[in-house]
Amino acid sequence: MTILFELILICWTFRKRNWYRYFPYIPIPPRNYIEWRIETAYGDKSFKNIRLRDVFAYTRWHRIMRLSQE
Repeated sequence: MTILFELILICWTFRKRNWYRYFPYIPIPPRNYIEWRIETAYGDKSFKNIRLRDVFAYTRWHRIMRLSQE
């Protein structure tokens, strides 16, 4: 449950401006930002390169950093 909550916070942090004006009306990061993050991590912007353990590791890191700033 903690990982899901943190993923929602991450999406909210990097959401696209005016996300509420465009379908699918979900506050998610812009596709080009996600592709850039994948390319810098794996060397290719293909979504097939995403590893679930890396997503969990990033989520845990994000939570630790967020809590250390409070």
